[in-house]
Amino acid sequence: MKKNLIVKNINIFYTDHGTGPILLFLHGWGVEASSFNLLTEQFQDNRCMALSFPGFGGSECPQSPWGIFEYAQFVRDFLAKLRITPDAIVAHSFGGRVAIKGVGAGLLHPKKLVLIASAGVSQKSVRARIMGGIAKFAKIPIPFSFLREYLRRFAGSRDYRNAGAMRETFIKVINENLEKDAKKITVPTLLVWGEKDMETTLVEARTLHNCISKSLLEVISNAGHFVFQEQPNVVAGKIKRFL
Repeated sequence: MKKNLIVKNINIFYTDHGTGPILLFLHGWGVEASSFNLLTEQFQDNRCMALSFPGFGGSECPQSPWGIFEYAQFVRDFLAKLRITPDAIVAHSFGGRVAIKGVGAGLLHPKKLVLIASAGVSQKSVRARIMGGIAKFAKIPIPFSFLREYLRRFAGSRDYRNAGAMRETFIKVINENLEKDAKKITVPTLLVWGEKDMETTLVEARTLHNCISKSLLEVISNAGHFVFQEQPNVVAGKIKRFL
């Protein structure tokens, strides 16, 4: 069931169905709560909640550019307003960034954590700095608009080009490496990765695995970045066994 809620003066949408131990799903950049539909259908014995972050899926945008910490605070406030504590957080890509920051900083307190193709520990600092420079450069009213677009395409990504009003937020998000936060995570953590993931690679999976002391890494063959949509039964099975 799709619902809406006002949190920190922002109207957001989320889905909530089922009964039992609570699983909170946090989506990736550029998608929304419904991206988890194929996966949540596999959990008939759980209450599954999926939040559309501010700026995604019809939820209102933040009034100023947010970083990962602000998103983690928002999830904390969302849960507090509903007076619930999830038994587990299941987070994909950008949602993984938020979960790592939230759990590592002590803002979120799930019993267990599942990170699916999580972003946040990529060694792309040079690329991130280039993108940050391009974002500032793009504000300068120069006549060479074709050059600006070329530089964006060279230094940036599809997510950046499609971010629209969320571009400043995107820059803040990708500029933060979360290895220190990941090392603070003490809850049991399952890492689920697609073998052919080209967005968040297996190198990043192994980095996270090394950072989180109580972590288990599961690599799924013939799957990419959206492994939970490509093979929902397989992913659900691994999560159920972990929980």
